[in-house]
Amino acid sequence: MDKDKLEGCRQLASWLSDLYWTAPSRATVAALEPLRAESAKLGIEEAEALGRVAEGMDDAGLKDVAVDHTDLFYGVKPDAPFPYESIYRGEQRLLMQAPAGEVKKVYEAEGYAPDQGDSREPEDHISYELGYLAFLLEAARDAHERGDAVRAGELMDKKDAFVQEHVLRWIPRFCDDVRRRSSTEFLKLTSSLTERTVAAIADL
Repeated sequence: MDKDKLEGCRQLASWLSDLYWTAPSRATVAALEPLRAESAKLGIEEAEALGRVAEGMDDAGLKDVAVDHTDLFYGVKPDAPFPYESIYRGEQRLLMQAPAGEVKKVYEAEGYAPDQGDSREPEDHISYELGYLAFLLEAARDAHERGDAVRAGELMDKKDAFVQEHVLRWIPRFCDDVRRRSSTEFLKLTSSLTERTVAAIADL
């Protein structure tokens, strides 16, 4: 187990989970800074590019990203890339289809309970799925540090199963839709960073 790569992937997944939940604030942008070095170690250049865009963003630019975020992920346009697995894997673009129930069972089995305040979103929201990956990677890291190689291996197996059975079956297409429909460079680069992060987690 490469602990440095694992930790870098964990940090990226956690940051992306927060970003997809709410429009980025100054604090969100600031939290990206230490991830630039972590991403470079993973060979993921998108975090550096995203950081450069963030550095040049004034309040008006941040507001533009917030509007874009709402239009893309919580808007009313029928072709919006809504961030739910059910939207991408169901026969119709509807929420609360089979994937939502499937991931809920996976979360409960491992004791993952995402904390997103008072809001209730379907369990297959991208924020929850990325948060679950971060949760598994953190648990695997901790098990490895305790010398519990068996438990660490079990957690990485769970990570592999979740990536193959859920994440890779929709997030790459979602990211492609975001790049095509976003009006801001920040969210276009975020989608590319998401796709590269998911691929890196799959390769751990």
